[in-house]
Amino acid sequence: MRKFLWIIIPTLLVVICFFSIIGTSLAIYQYDKKGDTNNVVTSGTLEAIVEGFDNKLSLDTTNQPDNNNYANTYMFTIKNLGTLPLKYRIIVEDDDQIYSKDNCLNSKISLNSIAYSIETEDSKKTEGILENNIIIEQSILESMKEEKYILKIWNIDNNTQGHFHGKMKLEYIAESSSFTN
Repeated sequence: MRKFLWIIIPTLLVVICFFSIIGTSLAIYQYDKKGDTNNVVTSGTLEAIVEGFDNKLSLDTTNQPDNNNYANTYMFTIKNLGTLPLKYRIIVEDDDQIYSKDNCLNSKISLNSIAYSIETEDSKKTEGILENNIIIEQSILESMKEEKYILKIWNIDNNTQGHFHGKMKLEYIAESSSFTN
């Protein structure tokens, strides 16, 4: 009987220690897993391109007919060549370098005299008045997908004559992120 107790008691102590270690490890692991929400691991690539035009926008209203049906039209495609979905936005801004190069700063059209419409292949359409650094479109594009756009700009003030030189910028980030501005 004593020999039996010498085998049972140490075996029982080893089993109790084993389950105590397992239970403590699991509790620590679950605490770390729940408490550590700042670690975000993203693996993949972000790459997008614009095809179809060179990102330069222009409008010359000096020879425009007296109606608002005259518009410059730009067709382009945004392609996500990366392995991650991306969130993107299309921004239009004045291109002061072109105004200086063409020596036409004195005939610059005010942006609030220029309207725009941007339309996708699936007929999603946005319209508005241009402002400097205006976001005219923002969306999400899955990996290896593309979105085709038609952008039109036109003068809404028939009394305003002059030039508009602008550029379109494409900014993109991972879908799970947020733009800083």
